[in-house]
Amino acid sequence: MHWRSLSLHRSARWLIPALICLIVFMPALGCCDSPRNYKIKAGFTYRFILFGEWPDAAFVEDSKTFTIGIVGENPFSDFFGQVANRPVDGRKLVIRYLSFDASQEELRGCQLIFINGSLVKQVSPVLAKVEGFPVLTVSDMEGFIDHGGMIAFFSRRNRIKFAVERTRAAQVGINFRAQMLKMAAQVLEDTDAN
Repeated sequence: MHWRSLSLHRSARWLIPALICLIVFMPALGCCDSPRNYKIKAGFTYRFILFGEWPDAAFVEDSKTFTIGIVGENPFSDFFGQVANRPVDGRKLVIRYLSFDASQEELRGCQLIFINGSLVKQVSPVLAKVEGFPVLTVSDMEGFIDHGGMIAFFSRRNRIKFAVERTRAAQVGINFRAQMLKMAAQVLEDTDAN
């Protein structure tokens, strides 16, 4: 009987440090970028369209479609495929997959772009191409609002949340209904002035 408790005690000695390492290093292993989390982010992104209001100037090229551009690697799998072609405010929803070096015209032809969080070094040139145009910029990149983005996803207590830079969006004519602002974990105003 004594040898069993000794054996269990030796196992427990290794189990506790292993669990601590797992908890500490889990974010680095990509737990926050799971397919389930991207499905949640896709659902939020779809709601941004439903609860957002774009100016008519956003649809000059094609008034019959609402275009989401996925910039960089597509982390959403086929989550947007489930809603593609659905009508959104009388327009057909279209998904485009763009590289980080997409042309200004390609990016401005979208009403919303999601910039993959891995494009930290390329985010400034991408945002510069749509600056001043009614293109809602969304990402899960750390510090995206500080880079000049409009909506940033983040994780808090293992839940997907988002922050909205309301003033920056309003400056290009994009406004949000109260329902969307209530869903946001943070609504920021005038971060460019700071």
